[in-house]
Amino acid sequence: MSKILIISNKYQFFGGSEQVVLNEIKLFQNHGDQVFHYQLDNKIIKQYNIFDKIKFFFNAVYNIRVKKNISKIIKRFEPDVIHVHNIYPLISLSVYAVLKNVNVPVLQSFHDHRLSGLCPQGNAYRSGKACEKCFSGNFIYSIYYKCVKENILLSTIYSINLFFDKRLKIIERSIDYAIVFNDYMKNRLLKSGFNSKKIFIKPHFIFGDKIIPTFAQENYIVYIGAVSNHKGVLTLLKAYSLLKNKINLKIVGTGDCDFLAKKFSEDNDLDKVEFLGEIRNEKTKFTILKNSLFSIIPSECYETFCLTAIESMGCGVPIISTKIGSLQYLVQDGKNGLSFEVGNHKELTLKMESLINNKTIALKFGKNGRKQFLDNYTDDSNYRLYQTLIDK
Repeated sequence: MSKILIISNKYQFFGGSEQVVLNEIKLFQNHGDQVFHYQLDNKIIKQYNIFDKIKFFFNAVYNIRVKKNISKIIKRFEPDVIHVHNIYPLISLSVYAVLKNVNVPVLQSFHDHRLSGLCPQGNAYRSGKACEKCFSGNFIYSIYYKCVKENILLSTIYSINLFFDKRLKIIERSIDYAIVFNDYMKNRLLKSGFNSKKIFIKPHFIFGDKIIPTFAQENYIVYIGAVSNHKGVLTLLKAYSLLKNKINLKIVGTGDCDFLAKKFSEDNDLDKVEFLGEIRNEKTKFTILKNSLFSIIPSECYETFCLTAIESMGCGVPIISTKIGSLQYLVQDGKNGLSFEVGNHKELTLKMESLINNKTIALKFGKNGRKQFLDNYTDDSNYRLYQTLIDK
């Protein structure tokens, strides 16, 4: 039995990284490990008064209170392993001042391009397309374009953080292993000069015992994820509009494009689009997914991973996705699904029609995906990788 300290900063919208943290806590507990979860929630920022906002500017760069709290927790809990997930903006880089001096393995999961020191925005997306302007280390672009929530102050805060991390190698020097989820982020880190000996590939997982594929192929298709521009939701709706309501489309999730997506559906008489909102209950979500004909992942940003992809594979459901970032390693065109050019809604329509009209091929893709899931993305295989890592 191990004692594991997990450190994470929760974003305002529940997303993949939050689900990963919950999955890992459950994984460790299922194997008898003791977990202490230190988490701060960004929702508290909405309650800040003017004085809190002034303090926030400084704390987001270096939070002394968090540093002291983490130090006390480590002394009291005495963890065998420390696993850090997101830290921005409430936890801040201050946590590494403590972690660099501990005598236990420190793991850092690189969930986005912000943690990787590449993009203050995090998703490497600007003005409706993928962006690599800051990847070289010149973060002035982020401030100039107000990339973070179109706010110059927030863009400046994150740019300062990444500037110091990049120049001083704060994260790299304070951790034992950088956990990436496939070769996409590994290659990004190597190109930026990150120590190759510290990089370890450990993909995400879901609990496979909860899923029994039905291969039912009901008359609907599904999108699961954030309803946001960078996820390609509007591209999906444009593509779907060309199908002329030929099949039902279920959209699971919420985000900053909720209003635009619903308005587009109304304006274009997309009567068979259902907006189901956020569904946290995995049984409900998996039931919707495994009974669909296929799932669509139209992402237009550099995904560092995609839980929906492995959830679809686990459910025996084929995938139609863009071939960008980690998706190129998860979705194999012609094997477990189909791919299309980023932002090309007409090509997406053609891909959707091809699977709607050929359910035999869709079934074959779904079964191939299920095998890929069992080979790579189960909780048991992930725990074995985790043990390999801490035993190094």
